[in-house]
Amino acid sequence: MLAGVVGLLAIGLVYLVLVLPLSYVLPALANWLVKATMHAIVFTLGDQEAMTTRQVALAASANEVNAGLWNMLSLGGLRTRRKDDAEFTGFETVTVVAHSGGCVVSMAALNSSDFRRFRAETLTKPYTRPARVNLVTAGSGLNLAWNVRLNDSAADRALWERGLDGVNWLNIYSRYDPVPQGPAPVGMLEELLGRDPEMGPPGAVEDSSPPGARPPFVSVRTVNSDSPWADHGGYWGNHPEAMSRIVHVITDAALPGSPLIPEDTAVRPKNLAAIEAALHAAVHGGMQARRVKVARNMAALVASMAVFAAVVVTWADDVGQWALGTGSVLGLDPWAPGGHQLENVAAKKLASFKVEAYRDRIIGAAVIAFVALIALEYARLFRWLWLFTATRATARARWLWFGGSTVILLATLALLDLLLIRWPTGSAG
Repeated sequence: MLAGVVGLLAIGLVYLVLVLPLSYVLPALANWLVKATMHAIVFTLGDQEAMTTRQVALAASANEVNAGLWNMLSLGGLRTRRKDDAEFTGFETVTVVAHSGGCVVSMAALNSSDFRRFRAETLTKPYTRPARVNLVTAGSGLNLAWNVRLNDSAADRALWERGLDGVNWLNIYSRYDPVPQGPAPVGMLEELLGRDPEMGPPGAVEDSSPPGARPPFVSVRTVNSDSPWADHGGYWGNHPEAMSRIVHVITDAALPGSPLIPEDTAVRPKNLAAIEAALHAAVHGGMQARRVKVARNMAALVASMAVFAAVVVTWADDVGQWALGTGSVLGLDPWAPGGHQLENVAAKKLASFKVEAYRDRIIGAAVIAFVALIALEYARLFRWLWLFTATRATARARWLWFGGSTVILLATLALLDLLLIRWPTGSAG
């Protein structure tokens, strides 16, 4: 329902861009808006819709995953590989690493009949295959697919009812990732893996019988950037918490021989079975340092937003009057490039929006935001410049490179000041 509403609104936006004069006045901007809007529909909501409710599209994508797995697990695939390497007998580990909507495709492949068929083939000597396949999901779209599933037909239910067999599953999610929105739903895990005796439904009666084996599933929550806009793509840059675990799954030859055991992962945050202590010792410092860095960055962001809000509340009216050419601010004469006041244009444009009483504040806030964006970009440039300078071979080269680049950046700031402030206010002379 939500996807349909968003899609209709987006299609309406595309239609307006196409029929309004914007297409003639600013064709490049109009084309960019159309492409950006269609990308948002097709490659986000559209992808999820197709992978969740369109069985043909899902099966076609899953077939691509199975084609790769066939090369690593089937007798025919192993024989083909041996033609290029006479000493090759098989792979120690086989791991599927999936992200976002690719997790739905990977799940469809791993619980498909094709996968079960070539996994069940009898291998002749000297070929071997791992007893279990590893699955790593990061920022999984399975949660969303489970929550919006139709269940209208057997085909709709097949993805969940076939279940997983012989698969070790590590699920990684970040606490502010808007796609998984938290850990995997218990109901989904029960459908795919069977019931976990330690994760009974709320209000269930305590069972005194010995618990059965837990499913080979481990869930890990990471701290990527604590941002809803960046967390979903932040797993690959999170080396201490995400990438270290993914690399372990791929390289540990012991994992394919036995299922994951969640109760063996006592060190927090949980990782995979027996090597947790060693991995924790190796990356614990990196985890803590990263989390401190993320917390510090978020604190700086919140503080910057508070400062911006305070500046807007304090100065927006005065800055707005200055920008409109009706007042001065900080000793600067009214902004009137070529003797033309912006107020003459703004009075007509804003009158139709019934915001005349807030005109000065709105214009002032926009100007302050523009200045803040310029300051932010220059801060990023200086930070990048400082980090890049550190890679120069000698101290002399580092200081020459940094000094010369700094002069150029400051010169561009002076030029901006001349063109945007001094000349329009008549202060250039």
